[in-house]
Amino acid sequence: WRGSGTEYDDTRYHLRVLPLEEKGEGTSGGGGAEAAAMGRLRTRFDITAYWNPSIPVGPDGSARVTFRLPDALTRYRIRAVAVTAGERFGVGTARVRVDRPLAVEAAAPRFARAGDQWRLGAIVQNRTAAPLPARVVCTLDGGTLAGDSVWTGTIPPGLTRRAEFAVRTRSAGTLRYRLRASATTPAGPLADAVERSLPVELPLEQRTEVAFGRAAP
Repeated sequence: WRGSGTEYDDTRYHLRVLPLEEKGEGTSGGGGAEAAAMGRLRTRFDITAYWNPSIPVGPDGSARVTFRLPDALTRYRIRAVAVTAGERFGVGTARVRVDRPLAVEAAAPRFARAGDQWRLGAIVQNRTAAPLPARVVCTLDGGTLAGDSVWTGTIPPGLTRRAEFAVRTRSAGTLRYRLRASATTPAGPLADAVERSLPVELPLEQRTEVAFGRAAP
């Protein structure tokens, strides 16, 4: 049997190549009570959704576990490995996809330095069959916005748009930012929100020192 592995997705919609159906096609899963969670701030982005090395099995040979998926809008592969007392193995695999009709993801550097001014990107994806007049609001802690905090635009069906916000970091610490996207459709409002953070480091100062002297014979 094959060992376990990890699969990753990329927020750049048009650059991904997936072995199965393209993300966003078919029926989307909402990760539970979708209508109630649409506007909830997504903050948990664990790579591994769940790990349990020992799950008791009932007399009928079945087991049940309950866990909460991370907040990433992606596809997860669930793998169960069963072993008997006689060291016989079995493997089962399933996939579940977490998706939303309107999704927003952050495009930001891994870190910033105190005194930097840079642009925070918001990748807004329309996974519906109709154009969406979207609105994105950016708020942050640990820095200031050097321009507008609101972006509006129409996103064609099945495509993405990038909104940008000018950010200025003044001191070292942690910059925490929130991106909230919303749209109104005939069927009702759509929304998504994400919160991320990045470290703000002190600026580096380049210093060159030269030492010289005279050697005695």
